[in-house]
Amino acid sequence: MILIFLAILIIFLTWKFLKTNKNSKSACIVVLGDIGRSPRMNYHCLSLHKLGYSITIIGYKESELMNELISPRIRILALSPYPKWLQIGADLVQYGIKTIFLSIDLIIRLIQINHVPKFVLVQNPPSIPTLIFVYMYCRLFNSKFVIDWHNYGHTILALKNGNQNLLVKICKKIEIFFGQRSDLNFCVTKAMCQDLGNHGIKAKVFYDKPHECFRRVDKRQKDLFIEKLVEKKMVKKINWDCCAYLVSSSSWTQDEDFQILIEALKIYDNCDNSKLAKIVLFLTGKVNFVWLDPGDYPLLLGSCDLGICLHKSSSDLDLPMKVVDMFGAQLPVCAYSFSCISELVKENENGLLFKNAQELSEKLKFLLADFNTNSELDKMRKNLENYPHWDDEWKTKVENELESF
Repeated sequence: MILIFLAILIIFLTWKFLKTNKNSKSACIVVLGDIGRSPRMNYHCLSLHKLGYSITIIGYKESELMNELISPRIRILALSPYPKWLQIGADLVQYGIKTIFLSIDLIIRLIQINHVPKFVLVQNPPSIPTLIFVYMYCRLFNSKFVIDWHNYGHTILALKNGNQNLLVKICKKIEIFFGQRSDLNFCVTKAMCQDLGNHGIKAKVFYDKPHECFRRVDKRQKDLFIEKLVEKKMVKKINWDCCAYLVSSSSWTQDEDFQILIEALKIYDNCDNSKLAKIVLFLTGKVNFVWLDPGDYPLLLGSCDLGICLHKSSSDLDLPMKVVDMFGAQLPVCAYSFSCISELVKENENGLLFKNAQELSEKLKFLLADFNTNSELDKMRKNLENYPHWDDEWKTKVENELESF
């Protein structure tokens, strides 16, 4: 491992002398995940693009990208998929092999950047090996090192391995070490900001906000959208006007428990109450059911009556982006309750909270009884009419910080 790091250092030093063409209006965004499923980083890119920056995005190019990302000033450097033939051995061995593969791949992409960027904005998590090599790159090429904390990598690892696992402890130390050495930190909640501060990491809170495309749709747009889904045979032709549209988005990760939703719907369905609306549930994300084009997802949220969020948070410090998108579409939400969710979901104002299937079923009954005349959803929707979108928040909280470098 020492020889690998020495080799990497030599490569970096060589390129340091070759790369003298630094551009004050260039930036790099690093996402060690699927770019298409990293909306916050996409929005950072679009906001920088509006300011005249040339941006290089490093990440996996798996799902379809936003149309706005197609520009001569936006360059995508796609990471290579982890080959199946390397997926062998015990968990610890597998983690080591994968880390080495990702490290080499990331270094190659960093070297491929045409102009030394003014700053590199890196998404965390994942933490390993991203923080290590992006930090090295920034220090060697005199770029600013910026971390956008969406959550903690070590808490996600702990879901599977436990807090006492060696990898979890190493990951935590790496996050703290490089977080203390970054030039700027953003995070998604006040709770996370305080927790980072406890580790000597000064961060600025920048809440997730929805893109401008998330808006409430009128009845005509809604009807056309449903017709499109019927034509594509994504849904059956039924009397949609008598149903309540519910939507939930999932990545099927360990910090989501969809069994709660399944059990809640069973309880709701078995309830002997003729006043309850029939439910049509749209489930999107990494599932084998309804698969939507990127442009259709905002239309879906804008057409629905209620959103369901089962995100639990591995750290109790992050907030679900899916709820932010729903609020942008003036869609009230029933969300799983955890310690900092109140920073986003305000009980009886823009949504309701639950802890188990029974509670969720009761919330559904409360909101969907006498559906066409029930005023609760209308009241919550009205409270979301002026919900701020991304551009307004970014200009206030982020633009000046990045431009000051």
